[in-house]
Amino acid sequence: MRAAASVSFAVIVAAVAVAGLRSQGPLPQVAPLRGGCGAAPRALQMSPPLLGASCRFAAAPPPGAWTAVFWSLPVATPLALPGGCVAWLDANGLELAAFAGPDVPEVEVPIPNDPSWLGVPLHAQVALLPAATAPGFELTTALQFAVGERRGPLQGLPSPPGPHVAAIAAMPLGSWLDLGVPAPDPTFGLATGREYTPRLSWSDSLGGAFLTGESGHGYVNPNTGRYVDDVWFYDLAGHAWRCVKPGSEVATLSLSLNQDQFEVDAQGELVPVAQLGHGYEFVAFDERHQRFLMQPMPNTYWANAMPQRLGWLPSANFPASQYRSPWLFDTVAGRWLRQPTGALAPNFQTGSRATVVHGFGDGRFLYFDAHPANQHRVWWFDAATLSWQDEATASAGPAISGHGVSCLDRARGRLWFYGVDAATQKARLWCYDAHNRRWTDPQAVGTPQHTVIYTTSDRGMTYDAERDLVLLKVGQGGTTPSEFHAYDVALGVWRPPVSPPAALGVNWNWRHINACYAAGYDVHVLHVAPGNSGTGRIVLYRAP
Repeated sequence: MRAAASVSFAVIVAAVAVAGLRSQGPLPQVAPLRGGCGAAPRALQMSPPLLGASCRFAAAPPPGAWTAVFWSLPVATPLALPGGCVAWLDANGLELAAFAGPDVPEVEVPIPNDPSWLGVPLHAQVALLPAATAPGFELTTALQFAVGERRGPLQGLPSPPGPHVAAIAAMPLGSWLDLGVPAPDPTFGLATGREYTPRLSWSDSLGGAFLTGESGHGYVNPNTGRYVDDVWFYDLAGHAWRCVKPGSEVATLSLSLNQDQFEVDAQGELVPVAQLGHGYEFVAFDERHQRFLMQPMPNTYWANAMPQRLGWLPSANFPASQYRSPWLFDTVAGRWLRQPTGALAPNFQTGSRATVVHGFGDGRFLYFDAHPANQHRVWWFDAATLSWQDEATASAGPAISGHGVSCLDRARGRLWFYGVDAATQKARLWCYDAHNRRWTDPQAVGTPQHTVIYTTSDRGMTYDAERDLVLLKVGQGGTTPSEFHAYDVALGVWRPPVSPPAALGVNWNWRHINACYAAGYDVHVLHVAPGNSGTGRIVLYRAP
């Protein structure tokens, strides 16, 4: 895995300004390489990275091109290349893993049969060179993954691509693709719609997205007898659901408290029960440690459905300190993680549900609470140490009424935030620059307006990294499709809204949409469903 092929390594050094190879050993990952000269990056596919086997990478090189696969390791810095290209490289943090000759569509990289590699998070990317001695290169998209066999409900991910993946690749700009209802989880069936849950939490390494958030207030699915606090994973390559955590079975739920006063089952394993209320903007994914995060917020909706919880809980209102401890699902080990965080932690204004969280891909989660009492506060949560860090911002953040929706431009460190300004009662767009710790008003022209302060009820935002667009979904309802408004970051202008074809509005509700942007596929993934027990469909959109 660590040895370069026999072809001259000096050629690769000249092409990407990288010198030297790292010594063997598990190392944390960094953000993917970024590259390109105006054209869309080529897709990269890989086989499951199992111990003691060869991991196969396929990048479809152009005729005559040479192919090199790299593991990217810390620390990354931007490097400007000719022709307007930019790559994120580091002379001590990138290494050649395999190198193939011209017109070779696949490269195999052996992974050691060494238990210390199990679960090590890395990412890989392919550089396509015009020839063995030519300067310059074309980068594919990057894949982030954990080495070895996963345990638990996400075992075997990422999945091999199904036949629909070719149809995704062929989507023209500005087009829509209805993939229909995903295949059910073999044990727990299909995920259902989620109200007030605009976000799917996408993972590049897993090739899919997490969906969770209670639907209704204390809603119990009459078909299953389970409280709707389940956690799901949508596998895009396989177009299938995986149930990460089934809904709490209200008739038989029986837990206890561990020494940290967290709920555990008879085996001592942590079990999240009714932690979110709705999904809001409380979920994110950490690519470095391969962990899905959900931020608990107090609610007592569950009390009627599961009164037996009061037999082991001190009260229906949890202590505030409980909600300072995020839940993390380790996708490699297949289990939940949580620990007390101590005194240094946010005091979220939970009544407004105005908190948003985003993963930066490097083990850190950025939090912001737009409640008027906390508009100056930004927090970081460290997924490795499970601890908080308060950050004083250089300028005041937005104070909104009700909820807000957001999206993240991870490459630039920009958080985009949309909501109803508490002072003017007008919808606005804000931007937080995480590098400079400063909030700015982008003076966006043509911002879509609405008067409902509960923004997450029918709106959501995704960031289109390929086109530098902020995409705002505005819900309609019934059989009327939503409107999608794209904010062009470079121009500072909202484009005229677009809607899906009328045929996609038949017989299903466009109001409740859970969404994310899948960079490797260059599509916005939309889970469209009625709330509560309604079955959803997956619709894809490729922006123009």
